[in-house]
Amino acid sequence: MRASEMFPILKGIRMREVGRVYGYFSEYIVRFRGKLSLALLSGFGLMAMDLLRPWPMKIIFDGILFQKHKVMRYPLVPELLAKGPIWLLTASCLSIVLIAFFRGLFSYSEDVLTAEVGQRTAASIRRRLYDHIQRLSRSFHDTQKSGDLLVRLTGDINLLKEMLVNFIVTATGGSLVLVGMVVIMFVMDWQLTLMALLTVPILMVSIGKYTRSIKEATNRARRKEGQVASLAHESLNFISLVHAFSLENLQYDKFSRFNRSNLRAGLKSTRLAASFQRIIELVLAAGSCVVLWFGVRRVLDGVLTPGDLLVFVSYMKDMYRPLRKLSKLTSRVAKATACGERVLEILDIEPEIKDAPGAIEAPPFRGEITFDHVSFAYENSDWVLRDIDFTIEPGRTVALVGPSGTGKTTLVNLILRFYDPQQGTVRIDGHDLREVTLESLRNQISVIMHEPSMFGISIRENIALGKPDATDEEIVRAARVANAHDFITRMQDGYDTIVGERGSTLSRGQKQRIALARAAVREAPIIILDEPTTGLDAESEFLVIDALNRLMEERTCIVIAHHFSTISSADRILVLEGTSIVEDGSHEQLMKAGSRYHELFSLQLAEGAKSGEGGVDR
Repeated sequence: MRASEMFPILKGIRMREVGRVYGYFSEYIVRFRGKLSLALLSGFGLMAMDLLRPWPMKIIFDGILFQKHKVMRYPLVPELLAKGPIWLLTASCLSIVLIAFFRGLFSYSEDVLTAEVGQRTAASIRRRLYDHIQRLSRSFHDTQKSGDLLVRLTGDINLLKEMLVNFIVTATGGSLVLVGMVVIMFVMDWQLTLMALLTVPILMVSIGKYTRSIKEATNRARRKEGQVASLAHESLNFISLVHAFSLENLQYDKFSRFNRSNLRAGLKSTRLAASFQRIIELVLAAGSCVVLWFGVRRVLDGVLTPGDLLVFVSYMKDMYRPLRKLSKLTSRVAKATACGERVLEILDIEPEIKDAPGAIEAPPFRGEITFDHVSFAYENSDWVLRDIDFTIEPGRTVALVGPSGTGKTTLVNLILRFYDPQQGTVRIDGHDLREVTLESLRNQISVIMHEPSMFGISIRENIALGKPDATDEEIVRAARVANAHDFITRMQDGYDTIVGERGSTLSRGQKQRIALARAAVREAPIIILDEPTTGLDAESEFLVIDALNRLMEERTCIVIAHHFSTISSADRILVLEGTSIVEDGSHEQLMKAGSRYHELFSLQLAEGAKSGEGGVDR
């Protein structure tokens, strides 16, 4: 017979899942085994005080009020009685105070140490999960909701902590108290003890029935919380779009639907837990009444003394207290197991893009980039790039031109090794990118996107993201290269000015120049530009282009081109269409040839003239 069939509580909790969660995270608990051991010792002390607590009252009842001969066998009682009942009463009262004092001391130590170990364990797991999420491949992040990941990082780990630490201390202490009380009760009156234990099978069946339902309801509730968080995160990230298109009511209605769904899932989980506790309380109350009824009968029959019944009832009440704690803990363990599985679900995912065994540190690059018959397709999609074959010489600037969806961004993503091609090889200076470490590869590439990314930190720190160990002199020099130094120094706090979330306190041109400074301080031999002048006014565009010209000197540059000002000066232009490179040459060569590039260029030049702009947007 399986253990889960013998003990329904095990079936309810699904010990295999609990064991898996504990097995994975045990290393985090072991780090704090010293404090956890002290917490367990404090729990043992608390257990001893709980066992001693009713005995002073028994001595008072039997030694002073009723049958004095029943307590003559206990240590010090005969000597105190010989001096008079008041001496025994005083000693018993002092014992009550001392037991309460030490019980409070042990309880405090257990609570504080358990909380500390729990918080430290949760912090360690959170760091591990955060680091793992950051290192997962772009294919993972392309399909995940950021809000759901935030819920796993915060709420799920907080609940997981309940299982990993509190369960160990509470279950160990509660079980030992329970065993100690049952043993003493059995010695006092084994028949009455058996009656008290009749409730245990009923409790175990109830626990087994409810814990699985609670776990499933918690899983659904956590998923709903993730949906709410994701929607809120998206709406707040695109608040300007929401305002511009008057989407407040639409987003509110959508959020309300998600929130109601989350509310229903949460309430179902709460109702199940509350129903579980109601049944537990009813079973325990019925058991107490049965034991009290038979206990009084046995006192009247002379089998037990009133003091014995007092200890028995106190133990029975205290015995049900750990049972009640364990039953509550069981429902929390069910919830925590669900949360632990959600955390493990992420940690079990292996990054698709990672350092190969034996990967080497990339040497300083000269900047020669080679695509050797490269083909690439995203998961469950058609080819995006097919048989791409070209070489970029060091120090050259190459522009990628073509309609949207022709693979320009995908091509540069392969250089950054956000993805690996299904066919062919990408090389830098002859090194297959899969043979060098990711960090040493990406440390030698600077990326400037058309939508500059800013963290809510100081301008100095935002620039230093390009080179974390950069000196103040290097940061200022990079800002000068990017034409950013002047506007930064005009700010009240200069380089220490804190920008808003995503750089909301800066203009687009200012953000782009800070992004250029970030690239400049990196001093990478390869630069990737995703049209950094998009959306800029004329003055900002001039300053950015001037900074780009300095930044691109003697570096290999790849430009995803949407604007004439960043195309005409390129040494070479690759025109992508369909899944292939259809044209390759300089601006002058392609224009003279009357090529597809000439057609696109002329079309956009005409559109720019109509709109009063001189640029060419691709």
